[in-house]
Amino acid sequence: MKVFGIGLEKTGTNSLGRALEILGFKEHKGFDARLLQLAKQGLTEEVLNEAVAYNNFENYPWAFLYKDAYQRFPDAKFILTKRTTPIRWFNSLCHHARRTGPDETRQLVYGHAMPNLFEEEDIQFYSDHIQNVRDFFDENDSSRLLEVCWAHDDGWNELCSFLQCDEPEEEFPHVKK
Repeated sequence: MKVFGIGLEKTGTNSLGRALEILGFKEHKGFDARLLQLAKQGLTEEVLNEAVAYNNFENYPWAFLYKDAYQRFPDAKFILTKRTTPIRWFNSLCHHARRTGPDETRQLVYGHAMPNLFEEEDIQFYSDHIQNVRDFFDENDSSRLLEVCWAHDDGWNELCSFLQCDEPEEEFPHVKK
């Protein structure tokens, strides 16, 4: 089974990736700038061809390819990571941007390299992404989607129930808490 983390950056995607590895999904593929470029160019099939070698995905480009991955991998499951509120997500995005400076990935994803002047647009982007994911799975197969927010104490229970596996003994990994 493949598990795609389809939350936007700054929603606990690294925690999800680490948790999936602990659960035995060892073939991990996280953020990949080259694959994001290909996806944004519409070369989805090339990106999905690379996905064949992995079983655990998070961050970009995977957040944007859930519809194609849903069709290509009929046994795949999808996990939408979220923040407690859109403004908390935006503040985290801005904090990260201040630390790292202008970023080509943000330019490609949001249309600007620094989010601080684009609060309304970015919050709308975040909200639209969540709603679009929900709508897609509601129209197709909602049993293949799990929504989680690590700050709401979601963790092993939700993840393991969804993936039908045993909960590990160790604490849930909150990476970059």
